[in-house]
Amino acid sequence: MEQSKIKQLLESYLEGKTTLEEEAILRDFFTQSSQIPKELSVYKPFFTFYKYAQKEQFPRSKKQSYSRIVKLFVGIAAILALVFTLQTQQGNQAGPLTDEELAIAYEEFQTQMQRVSSHLNRGTQNIAYLDYWNTTTQKITTP
Repeated sequence: MEQSKIKQLLESYLEGKTTLEEEAILRDFFTQSSQIPKELSVYKPFFTFYKYAQKEQFPRSKKQSYSRIVKLFVGIAAILALVFTLQTQQGNQAGPLTDEELAIAYEEFQTQMQRVSSHLNRGTQNIAYLDYWNTTTQKITTP
């Protein structure tokens, strides 16, 4: 192909004004021509890259197979959880609670609430230290 035509196509390619057909002409020129002028030989690796990049293949990721297995196990676990929940709900229909059972449950509830209250009280003591620290730092920083 005519050298001036290639230079003109190359300039328009670098400006982003070429069509796909013109780019194919440039690619063919740089990959198939053995007589490339020295001033244009700088662009040869750029256009030969596309030739080799099209042939390159990457191995498939194995994560896809693992994700299918994980989805399968999650589905099975969900079904088993549903079946287990339905069976326990059917087994819990024993009848009304007696007064003794209600009293025992109430006592257990009270002891658990006492434990929660003691933990919350310990937390509020630490917050009181933070409040004291905040007021002292405000006294120092304000003129």
